[in-house]
Amino acid sequence: MAAVIGIGTPVTAIADNVQVLTIPSVVVPSGTNLALIVSFGYYNRSRSALSVTYNGVALTKRRRKDNGSAAATSEVWFLANPPATTDDVVITLDAASGSGAEVVGTATPYTFLDQTTPIEADNGGTVVTGSHTSHSGSVTPLTAGALIVDHLLYIFCGDAATSVGSQTERSHRYGTNIGLETSTR
Repeated sequence: MAAVIGIGTPVTAIADNVQVLTIPSVVVPSGTNLALIVSFGYYNRSRSALSVTYNGVALTKRRRKDNGSAAATSEVWFLANPPATTDDVVITLDAASGSGAEVVGTATPYTFLDQTTPIEADNGGTVVTGSHTSHSGSVTPLTAGALIVDHLLYIFCGDAATSVGSQTERSHRYGTNIGLETSTR
């Protein structure tokens, strides 16, 4: 398969105390072997996404991860072969996130991804708490040269997350108490 190329501009959104987060005007251009990857996080572990849609089409949940004790929770959803159009991504939680419990999300279209398995592996990540200056993880793709997308959700540590090494930052959004950094390699 050809090299993976991020073809669309990542679009982000953040809101407090919402049940529905809308990531506006996500552009999926025409192309081959397209996939839309949506990652988001929220500061309320008791919440969970009911659905994620683009142009009215449901995405598939890849994973949901929380650290088991604090409130940081992240989810990754995808849509293989999304319609080539400009539309909103709509994330619907099971209830409002709560006051002071922001929801942050990013949507990015990619091309040249396998349509059967657009995300072939993920390590599910670890959610860490407490003060630290760096965090790393690893994932082993099944196919050499496969796309690696990193989604770092962070809470109560200021707007300090950055991509390093061979990763390319795709999006970065921080609100009052939560942030999401997305990068690829």
